[in-house]
Amino acid sequence: MSIQQDYSPDLSFNREPPTIPGGRSLWSFISSSDTTWNEWEHYRVARAGYSSAVPPSVFKTGSVTQVPTNPASPESKDIYLQWALHERWSVSEGADFTARPPVFGSTVGSFDTFSPVTQTIELTIYAMLTIADRATDKERAAIQSAFSNYDGSVDAHEFARKEMEKAGISDADLFDVACTFSVNKKGAPTEHTEQRDATLAPYQKRGGGMVNHGPEVGKPQEREELGSYFDKRKLTAILIFREEVMILPSPSTEPNRIQDPPNPEKSIEKLANDEGAKTEGCGGAQFRVRSYDIVTLLEYPEFKVDWRRFEVKVGCVRVVISLPIVQTRTGQLDLWAYVRTPDNADANGKYFVQVLERCVFRAALSGGVVGIATGNLLAAIETFRAVFIECLKQALNDLVNCLLPSLALIGKTKPGSDWHDI
Repeated sequence: MSIQQDYSPDLSFNREPPTIPGGRSLWSFISSSDTTWNEWEHYRVARAGYSSAVPPSVFKTGSVTQVPTNPASPESKDIYLQWALHERWSVSEGADFTARPPVFGSTVGSFDTFSPVTQTIELTIYAMLTIADRATDKERAAIQSAFSNYDGSVDAHEFARKEMEKAGISDADLFDVACTFSVNKKGAPTEHTEQRDATLAPYQKRGGGMVNHGPEVGKPQEREELGSYFDKRKLTAILIFREEVMILPSPSTEPNRIQDPPNPEKSIEKLANDEGAKTEGCGGAQFRVRSYDIVTLLEYPEFKVDWRRFEVKVGCVRVVISLPIVQTRTGQLDLWAYVRTPDNADANGKYFVQVLERCVFRAALSGGVVGIATGNLLAAIETFRAVFIECLKQALNDLVNCLLPSLALIGKTKPGSDWHDI
């Protein structure tokens, strides 16, 4: 049997636990200060009925540090392993750490950031001698002696067969050659924090976007630089914890996250009406959707991971490697707020529409919404609805107080029956 074969090293972090006592996983290695990890020291690589020699007898087939970007291109890319840095941030409003004593403000929400991390590696492929469990001590010694003189220049099986013939062993099935690999780190890992930095920019007064304060009767619509608005509201992002995780989450697929709509208002209208159709008594065409552009993040990078298979010849072995490829895109992220109103609201109550719009902007621009929406949209929606409803209750309560509701009894005297003596 020739060792020229296809071989796929398992570079995944979620591989089964080590099968050799005291072994550790590739994930454990990647987060340590060690620079080299040999698979055969942590996992059993021999097929059933065979065991590795003691001590293990391995010989290097070759190393690879790059793979071709595609078969038709001479370009290549470094091999790297990829994981993610997960950070959770608490959002505080009203904090002033320059005051004495410091004012810590109130916590209004939290959000998560995930930053891809890459570690460039050198992947080395080895052939490892394994011996049949049924081999005698004499046969085992002869096989190991043959491989001790092997330099990798010829086929391992043919070399061992000739050496065993010299020792009087004719059973070629007494040994096998298994492929295995080692990983060597090259340099330090790289954290790709562009998305996190864009999310934190307004908290650090670095701008990054604009905020729309909404309409006021008799005044032009006001827009403000986002960092300035966060500073006025004293919105602060405080790191709660950070951890390394195996998998970078895919870009959000939440229903309220709409990507590249040709017409944002139409897409939001469909989103709102689809939700209304699922809510008892809220379907039908008697409602109108009103949507408002609240915040714009001008530069917002995103990341995702695409697993691809690469083929490369390493010595006499054709290696098929599945590798994570980090992809990125940069766009603009807009936060919109919307509300449904009765279709005839404009005709029957302009004041009511003005109240709704005022409450939409007040809720959307609250710290617990605008401060966390990019990293925790579902929580921001819950906060938005709560603040909106409270605002609406207050506005309607103010109106009720001015209405002075009461009761009156009306008396009518019969004709010819004015007051008279009895």
